[in-house]
Amino acid sequence: MAKSLGEDIAMTVTHIIPTGLTYAVIYGCSEKQKLKILERLQNAGESAHHPLLAVGIFAEIQRERLLNRVEELLDHSVERTEALRNESRGLIQVFNAPGERPADLLDLYDESRSLMKYLKEAKRQLFKIVDHLDELPAIQDRHLPAQDASAILRKQETERTGRRMRERLGEIMEEYDTKIDDCQTVMQDLTVTTQFVSLAFSAIAPESVASLTAGTRSWVISRGGKRKSASHSRDRPNGTTPR
Repeated sequence: MAKSLGEDIAMTVTHIIPTGLTYAVIYGCSEKQKLKILERLQNAGESAHHPLLAVGIFAEIQRERLLNRVEELLDHSVERTEALRNESRGLIQVFNAPGERPADLLDLYDESRSLMKYLKEAKRQLFKIVDHLDELPAIQDRHLPAQDASAILRKQETERTGRRMRERLGEIMEEYDTKIDDCQTVMQDLTVTTQFVSLAFSAIAPESVASLTAGTRSWVISRGGKRKSASHSRDRPNGTTPR
């Protein structure tokens, strides 16, 4: 997919329904992430027995990681676009400043596009978790005795925790939609700002900006041509709607 965002983690989970035990292994955890996972497990209460609790915690860790990266991206974008629009400096000085050179702006554009792909993929994974939550009651019915009191209590707690998890996952998906919009806004702002400054620059130093404008135009054409594929939908994949 895109280049690594840093602090990448992966998880594998197995739940044994008759015993109610869940075995989970998380790969690539930092010490900070490990402490957060342990804290959530300690505060889970009766929900700790839910088959997908570990997956829900994983989703929360991923949410924090992705949203922090979007905030960093927005900060960088604001700094660079404001600097480019700063009338107190000459345009040649602007385009030679670290972080404001065309190549730096291209990197910021590509980072926005990559981050948007991560957000879309994370949202698709959340839809899959919701599907598994919906399937759990039927699976438990097949493997737990129907008249056993402890089994009945387990199923009831699973349904209560599942409802809370489903609601929380919906909130995270809405946050991802907002951040996808933010990434698209960064891409659009970079395109417009770079075009504007390039045109102004070419008016005062056409011989110096020839290669710059050529690079910018190819950037606008190549990135702009892919803008349709980078657009996102709030609808569920495959044309269905979330529960």
